[in-house]
Amino acid sequence: MEYSVRTLAFAITRSSYRMKVRGCDSVILGCTEIPCSSGPDDCPLPVLDSTRLLARAAVDAALQRPAATALDPDIERRPQ
Repeated sequence: MEYSVRTLAFAITRSSYRMKVRGCDSVILGCTEIPCSSGPDDCPLPVLDSTRLLARAAVDAALQRPAATALDPDIERRPQ
């Protein structure tokens, strides 16, 4: 399994560089397994981790706090 995790991380990193060259401004890690193999440090673009964003929104709703915006390009690069 380790081989496939590294392969996925490499593919995401390589694709991110290609997308950046073509004008992409961020990457969405839209599957729950992807953040396990790749993250903000592996990508040349800001990363939006859908699992983390949904979890934050759930906590914000439970605590009746204003939700963080998913449109903020630096949301995943900020310290927790």
